[in-house]
Amino acid sequence: MIETPRLLLRKPVLDDFEPHAAMWAEPGVFIHISGRRRSREEMWQRFLQAHGTWHFFGFGYFSVIEKASGRYLGMTGFQEGMRDIEPSLVGSLEAGWVFATHAHGKGFAFEASRAAFDWALDAHPGRRVTAIIAPENAASIKIARKLGLEAGRDVTYHDSIVTLFEGQLGEMGAAVVEGSREAESAR
Repeated sequence: MIETPRLLLRKPVLDDFEPHAAMWAEPGVFIHISGRRRSREEMWQRFLQAHGTWHFFGFGYFSVIEKASGRYLGMTGFQEGMRDIEPSLVGSLEAGWVFATHAHGKGFAFEASRAAFDWALDAHPGRRVTAIIAPENAASIKIARKLGLEAGRDVTYHDSIVTLFEGQLGEMGAAVVEGSREAESAR
């Protein structure tokens, strides 16, 4: 478990599925990620994937819980998605974050993701980190940059254009520290 001033990050548990599925049903959540509401079955498969990456790769998505309320806010962390995309992301820590709309605009996504990146730096030093983000998803792009990921080229994934972000654990520290200072001063 990881603690930040406001959050707890832990591996997903079965009780996280219902708030996870509810989050993914919110248009403000899926609009920039898949562009469509996914079925409960698809959400179950995605939830199992989040758990499975921990088992097979030693990393995965953390469930993010607000300390003050105990409320599920979303997920952040890393996956091995075996995506059919060029350039290949296979072998990288593919970073991602998704938060319920009630958690948007409060700095939770950066706070949690920064903690996940700090964890990864200790657990998987020197690894390549990637992320794919829709160009219109300004909030996620801002988080990626604050985490030290650099925007690369636009690529096509599932008939959509996404921007590939990349970095190397251990070489992104200055950006993460600077982003951390910005987050602290915003509170």
